[in-house]
Amino acid sequence: MLRDNRCALLADPVGSGKTWVALAVAQMWQSREPPVVFAPAAIHAQWKVTAARLNIEIEIWSHERLSRGRIPESLSAPVRRNPSLVILDESHHFRNRATRRYQTLAPALNGRSILMLSATPVVNTLADLGAQLHLGARDDALTRFGIPSLTRHLAEVEIASTALGVLVVVGQEVRNARPARRDHRERIVDHEEETGECCREIERLAFSHAPTIANLVRSVVWRSLASSPLAFLGTLKRYHALLTQAGDARRAGRRVTRMALRRFVGEDMQQLVMWELMDHDHDETDLVLEDLSLLEALLDRARIMAQRTDAKASRLDHILSDRLPTIVFVGARETVRYLRNHLPQALAWSTGDASGIGPTRLPREIVLSWFRPDAPPGGPQVLVTTDVSAEGLDLQKAGRIVHYDLPWTTVRLDQRDGRAIRMGSSHASVEVIRFDMHPNIESRLAQLGVLARKRRLPHRAGMTGQSARPWLWRAKIAAKFGVDEVSSYTAGDAAAGWCQVHAPFDGALAGFDIHSVGEDGISKPLASVLGCILENGTWTENPDTVEQWLEFAAESSLSDGKVAHDMDGVLLQLADVVRRRLESARQQQWLRGTLGVSTARLIGSLNQMATRAARARDMLELSRIERAMAFLARGHTAGEEQMLGTLAGVSERELLDGMEHFPICEAAAMLSPRLTGLILFTRGI
Repeated sequence: MLRDNRCALLADPVGSGKTWVALAVAQMWQSREPPVVFAPAAIHAQWKVTAARLNIEIEIWSHERLSRGRIPESLSAPVRRNPSLVILDESHHFRNRATRRYQTLAPALNGRSILMLSATPVVNTLADLGAQLHLGARDDALTRFGIPSLTRHLAEVEIASTALGVLVVVGQEVRNARPARRDHRERIVDHEEETGECCREIERLAFSHAPTIANLVRSVVWRSLASSPLAFLGTLKRYHALLTQAGDARRAGRRVTRMALRRFVGEDMQQLVMWELMDHDHDETDLVLEDLSLLEALLDRARIMAQRTDAKASRLDHILSDRLPTIVFVGARETVRYLRNHLPQALAWSTGDASGIGPTRLPREIVLSWFRPDAPPGGPQVLVTTDVSAEGLDLQKAGRIVHYDLPWTTVRLDQRDGRAIRMGSSHASVEVIRFDMHPNIESRLAQLGVLARKRRLPHRAGMTGQSARPWLWRAKIAAKFGVDEVSSYTAGDAAAGWCQVHAPFDGALAGFDIHSVGEDGISKPLASVLGCILENGTWTENPDTVEQWLEFAAESSLSDGKVAHDMDGVLLQLADVVRRRLESARQQQWLRGTLGVSTARLIGSLNQMATRAARARDMLELSRIERAMAFLARGHTAGEEQMLGTLAGVSERELLDGMEHFPICEAAAMLSPRLTGLILFTRGI
């Protein structure tokens, strides 16, 4: 995949060894430079340890540095021959094109190959997957499969095309490689009248004149109430400070900035979709200062609540009494402190800014080492942590995961579970306990419904369980019928065969390949197609239908009678299918009407330059312009689009200099279809 498309996404499940696979690919990559690994800062140490064990040199860079607009020096230099491989770990953090980290990384990848790793690439919509793939794959990468635009396809469809299998790897998990999971749910109803009254008081707060901002702030307050009394108190205190700041701003004739709101939302920011959808130019961002009196009364109630141990914490204490090594995930830093204060045993703990054991602060790496598979006996048995420890870490000593607070996304749930449910665990099974929200809060936030909807997203993308089957069906069929999955695709292949079988229906099962034939006469495979012509004459490539018809054909007797009278009709129908597929594969981007504004402007400028060069008979200049036009005529990666956007506003001299950095595109090759097999199903013969 990397050789053909310069892009691949490894989407195997959490804890199945994606780091090892990526380093194995890097070891085979023919480059004099070490691979560049982009990963969250929290898992840098783990990458370095694994690379050292395999004796592989790597250069590692954090997502956080990209967010500050910094890239490695090795990627800022012009691309040389056989450049280093780029590995992007936890690539779902690059699902939003508008973020600074995305805008920083995209142009640095021009001309390079990128291997992305994420067990959870689809977070909120299928467009998340499109944004990640667009970092390395050109937008027309799936044209040969009848998909003119990769990003548009994933932004518009309900179910992702199986053609994505040329860019995405979802392997079949090795049986028993990871521990089994035992799920259990806890539903705590504590101080129901008091919780209901708090919810009603929160509803009486107006928060903001902008409904979107009001809903955002109100949801943060509700979630803190669901987490712990101390988290609720902390959120109310921060909001009180924000209101005070808003009053000062109003007296100065200003409004509260989005940055101030962002700081208030805090740790929820990464998971709340509402912020990404909020209009940046909205002018109704004023907070309602009249909330202050109601807020102060609510603060008094929260202070009393924070002094006692609630039923949720008491239930957790009972669960932890068996001393099974456990990781407890919470949604707020104050909840970490609340559990440290109200649970009797000494806990290991970790947040985004500190970590320790009991009252003693220790470096985060030392704290986490007690929960790694090679941890010595003894030490703390419980780690209470925010989601700072939810990604990429090997914490297989844990035999239990507790979701004390629910996140907004199933991606985060899966990432948390994967700290213990991963290869290398010493446990045959891992217990997963989920604390549901208090019903008074759940009825308002509807968070369980959000999680249920998002749980279906990976299935729509073909990334989990049975939904991955369409991407693996060729391997399954090959194994079932005892043939090779991959054809030789060499010139002079044996002629395609055909047969006719008895069936209770009429139709045909056909396979054909599309090859590109270059000027050197070498044929390369572009696509392999297998589908059915149904009784009503329609064509389908549905994997279930194809597999059923293949099985039926294998179990049916061959017909020794005359060829079906509609053989010519079947071939004409098949020819029409092949013709449509060839037309799709031949289409250029400007003929599809998907040309971007920057590209259209550049093509206009180059046309004017070409006219002048032709009049001057400057063949060298014409040749350069022709190469540039060939590049502009195709789809582009996100980084190439950025480059073209920059060049669209420069002078002709600067454009000529910029054209030197355009990749060299091959001339359009001749496309050739080849019939690989045909089975006629005929009734009554």
